[in-house]
Amino acid sequence: MPYCPALQHLAAISLLALVSSSAFAVAGGPYGPYLGKLAGKEIVLSINGGDTAKEAAGNYFYRNIGLDITLFQAAGKDQFIECPATWADEVCSKPSGYWNITFTDDAAKALWRKTPSSKPLQVDLVKAPADTRPASAKATDSTTDRWVEALRVAAPVATGKEEKNGTVRWHIVTDKRSGVHMPLLTVAPNAAAMAKINATLTKYFNEQVSSALYAQARPNGDFDEENAVYFANERYFAIGGGAGGYSGGAHPQFGFGVRTYDLQTGDPVEFERFYRVAPATKTAFNVKTDKSLVAQALKQYITEDKAPAGEDNDCWAAVAARYDCKDAQCTGSNDKSYAQVFPTKEGLGIVLDVYSEAERPCRAEYRTLPWKEANRALLKQGSFP
Repeated sequence: MPYCPALQHLAAISLLALVSSSAFAVAGGPYGPYLGKLAGKEIVLSINGGDTAKEAAGNYFYRNIGLDITLFQAAGKDQFIECPATWADEVCSKPSGYWNITFTDDAAKALWRKTPSSKPLQVDLVKAPADTRPASAKATDSTTDRWVEALRVAAPVATGKEEKNGTVRWHIVTDKRSGVHMPLLTVAPNAAAMAKINATLTKYFNEQVSSALYAQARPNGDFDEENAVYFANERYFAIGGGAGGYSGGAHPQFGFGVRTYDLQTGDPVEFERFYRVAPATKTAFNVKTDKSLVAQALKQYITEDKAPAGEDNDCWAAVAARYDCKDAQCTGSNDKSYAQVFPTKEGLGIVLDVYSEAERPCRAEYRTLPWKEANRALLKQGSFP
């Protein structure tokens, strides 16, 4: 990565000036994103604004770590203090560094100090090349979040051992900084479809890396997504699982999702095209006679697995209550938007997201309908997969 040496010895910053309550908005901004080196390590730095000393003016991160360090405007228009990232972008009482930065269109001259009286380190900063800006970032906005995040996720990944099922093969790529991993196809029947699927999966991977690093930079922050291969054959490839963590707010969050792709087209599979997912009637249905996937899953719970009580059954008790089921007769709403369907080796998985936040761990409790039973709900004669 090329760097433009633009060094200038700036006057020492006094502590009194840095913590002064009178602050200047960053004039003429936004600035960046810039690439540079601090103490020999590559960084990305951008300044977006901040009207007072209590508002974040920007941030930077070490590319080998990826975690935000927040910058706040100090008393002078070219002076900044740095603080650990927080959920509310709060200014800290004990800064971890002090900056003097002079901005130009394509570069910045900077000095960094650990304390106001420390010997300064010169920092070379050069505007990120235009070809690193994603198409989704406006050409007129040089420091959009999308551009910064594109630079954040542009890091080497670890590649795991190739796995396979029949002639379909994939390997797991991992971002070592965040721990996020994703299966990517290496061999599939249709090269164009494989490329399309991998492009989609890479997009999700980058978004998850960005989300994970954002959360991990802040107090108690956490993010994790399973991204497991649930099914693979010559025609379909299904990946996903549970996802959640703490990203600010009153409690952690958790969800579940599995995406199924058609290996001939590269498109997501819409199971409503193949199966009757929800009962046809809107007011009442009997799980013993209705062949829809929702009814079969409820039947499995009500007639086969209701006893003894356990974690899975406790979760599905909430599902039966949501559908107002008394024995085999259900009278509650059967909105198919609650249902998510995906293939597994053993049969068709179905999860019904009817849970409150307090019940969020239940969102991953899916039931598996053996293929023979699931295919009773096919809209056309045949079989799936």
